[in-house]
Amino acid sequence: CETLDDVKEFGWTGEALKVLGFNQAQSDTIYETVAAILHLGNITFKGEDNSSVVDMEPVKRAGELLKIDPTELARVICKPKRKMGNQIVSVDKNPILASQSRDALCRTLYNRLFLWVVSLINVTLNVTSENFIGILDIAGFEIFKLNSFEQLCINYTNERLQQFF
Repeated sequence: CETLDDVKEFGWTGEALKVLGFNQAQSDTIYETVAAILHLGNITFKGEDNSSVVDMEPVKRAGELLKIDPTELARVICKPKRKMGNQIVSVDKNPILASQSRDALCRTLYNRLFLWVVSLINVTLNVTSENFIGILDIAGFEIFKLNSFEQLCINYTNERLQQFF
């Protein structure tokens, strides 16, 4: 979109995090985790009954951001270990199941990041009681020509909040 300036938007995001009391390490964790999730989403798989990663570059980048070994990351997505009785065995996943594992990992990372961010914001807002009412009023995707990642985050937040009410 011609009217958006990514550099300015990123700067405003950083400023908003500072206003909310996030330190630089916390802000970096948010950026690194979101970037890792985006890289994980770029992982593709090949194979029939068992899968392998087509291109290790997204795995390497995600692994670096998450501070885990990329080879091990690829292995746990494509061929996780399971405990069966007294034995631990590796289970081959086909590309569809590996994609589902990748997607589940992304959802879990994003969910945990979201809950962590909310807990930090609650500390800043000094939320000390369970008798707290917050109101979130958000326009939906349908009214925007271009939907940004921020809008996706906002809509995800709204969906999560609706689960509580």
